[in-house]
Amino acid sequence: LPIQTDQIRQQLSLKASDVLFLMIAEFNLGKRHFDALNALAQTPSNVHLAFAGVGGLFDEVKNVAAQLGVEQRVHFLGFRRDIPILVRASRAVMLPSEREGLPRSLLEAMSLSTPIIGTNIRGIAELAADNCGLLHEVGDSRGLAQAMTTLAEQPTLAQEMGQAARQKVLAYDVQKIIEHHDKLYAELLA
Repeated sequence: LPIQTDQIRQQLSLKASDVLFLMIAEFNLGKRHFDALNALAQTPSNVHLAFAGVGGLFDEVKNVAAQLGVEQRVHFLGFRRDIPILVRASRAVMLPSEREGLPRSLLEAMSLSTPIIGTNIRGIAELAADNCGLLHEVGDSRGLAQAMTTLAEQPTLAQEMGQAARQKVLAYDVQKIIEHHDKLYAELLA
């Protein structure tokens, strides 16, 4: 994986000092890509953002990136099959959505020991709790920028959060749930 993550960084022309954040989401209004761009514009110049996904707002999001002057720091990846490698190449995975259930992109990031940044809404807040990530309010691009800057400037904190995230996701593991139920039934039938 380290070689593959280096290749991703090369493909995106990232310097060693550049810090990459990733957002995996369909380009629609509910995912709030514009908040992510507004946040990026408020972060240090070594912070980059990659968008993985497709959707109706793709071209509009590209235009707004240019209007904000951050097009050199935004990477539009389209549909990708190498999400785990992209996640491992990123400091954190973010999702500034206004509504989510249990977002798979964040669960996947957590399973790969990567911290998350998301909105303080049901589904995301539970995942970020217990030092697994940072939260901001829906539409608060300044709060999102602060979260990105914090993790960009504190790699040790990001690593600690990533470890906590992985431990938390292991609790969601289906095999663990099955084993837990088997044990419970064994106790009930004993």
